[in-house]
Amino acid sequence: LTVTQRLDFTPPARPLPALRRLQGPFVHRVEASDGRSIEILVSPDSPDFVPLADVPPLFLRTLLLGEDANFFGHRGIDLAELPSAMATNFARGTFVRGASTISQQLAKNLFLSRKKTLSRKLEEVSLALLLDSTLGKQRVLEIYLNVIEWGPRLYGLRPAARHYFGKEPSALTPKQMVFLVSLIPGPVKYQQSFATGSPTPFFDGLMTTLLAKLRSADALSEGE
Repeated sequence: LTVTQRLDFTPPARPLPALRRLQGPFVHRVEASDGRSIEILVSPDSPDFVPLADVPPLFLRTLLLGEDANFFGHRGIDLAELPSAMATNFARGTFVRGASTISQQLAKNLFLSRKKTLSRKLEEVSLALLLDSTLGKQRVLEIYLNVIEWGPRLYGLRPAARHYFGKEPSALTPKQMVFLVSLIPGPVKYQQSFATGSPTPFFDGLMTTLLAKLRSADALSEGE
């Protein structure tokens, strides 16, 4: 499979109200995996909120390498990963790989259900384009880090860093950063991968692969 990209997208003259409200403080309501509702205050007034400026640059580098390496090069969607994702899905007969950008992941978290259908995927793509054009890359990243799930009833980078390591995000070691980023694709499913107190060989492999990517990108020295 080969894909040639050509994006013809003009943002609306006036941003949609549902997206414009995200430019400032807002409350995000999410239904946890146990069915209970949780409110997340995305605002400097919340003790759990972490401004993008306070996120370690190495964590951001780790996140982008793990989830969306071309984040600053696309406008919300990136079809470069589509061929391998389609091949994997066809081979397994189900949706196992979505090739979603961070903007698409945020769209799904803020507005859409977890149901994997083609129509929902098209909604996700449309919303990702609108999110990027309305908010800009920095705000998309900031909201993403403060609302995504990192475990059962655990949302946002600061609560995740405190829960798993008893630290603020600024104090995380490289391997702890890699642990958190490796959790993102399956934050609830992967809980069994370290239930005994240390990672399983599978999850350790995920972390090792991401550490190798950081080294190959010179984000980490050989000593580190």
